[in-house]
Amino acid sequence: MEAIVMTALLMTALLASSHPDGSAMDVVTASECSYTWTGDLDSSGWYTTESGNVGVTLTQTTTVLISTCGSDQSTDINIFEYISDDWGYEHRNYIEFHGSDDCGSDSWYWNQDIEVELDAGHYDIEVSGAGAVDDCVQMTVSLDGCSYEAEAGDCDGSGSWTDVHTAAAALGTAIIIVIVVAVLLCICTPIAICFCCGMCCFAAGKNTNQQVPQVQMVPQVQMMQGSPQPIKMASEGQPMVSGQQV
Repeated sequence: MEAIVMTALLMTALLASSHPDGSAMDVVTASECSYTWTGDLDSSGWYTTESGNVGVTLTQTTTVLISTCGSDQSTDINIFEYISDDWGYEHRNYIEFHGSDDCGSDSWYWNQDIEVELDAGHYDIEVSGAGAVDDCVQMTVSLDGCSYEAEAGDCDGSGSWTDVHTAAAALGTAIIIVIVVAVLLCICTPIAICFCCGMCCFAAGKNTNQQVPQVQMVPQVQMMQGSPQPIKMASEGQPMVSGQQV
């Protein structure tokens, strides 16, 4: 039994050494079943200028676990398979793309935590930055059932504020705040002006009422029947009497 296991491991090792780009990248195999690539990737604007690569060599159909969680910028993953042509040359053939946010963290970054089933053969797992800055990216590639996981890289998870997703989210928040403030001003300002005008008019009317003097009405005295008649001036030579002439 041990001899069979050793033979399988030897065959895997020989197959791994024959990975088309094995000299240019680290290769995950059944014996070295996990590896973490870490580095700074420049993704100036909307196009990728750099990438990180991990090779995979499989002797049978296997589930491969790929994670870029913890990177300091958003990432995309491309998977390539090496296919031999009629002359025996290996060509890298694109087969899959992954760019959704699968890590479930509170970060603004879009990173992957995926499982893909690959047939026996040679593969290239490529990670590229999807932000707008040169920042740290880490990608761990492991085979299902691997007894260990490669140590994480040097990324601290803080990232850069200028990442395109972070900047877009901040801009959206700022726009919402400006709209809310503008609406409140448009609604509250006319109400405040009307209230102030009403208070001023009320105060002015109150002051006017206080300054107008109060006129006291004097009751008229009516002459009752039998009351004394007013005194009349007598003609020359006639005596003055009260009441009527004699």
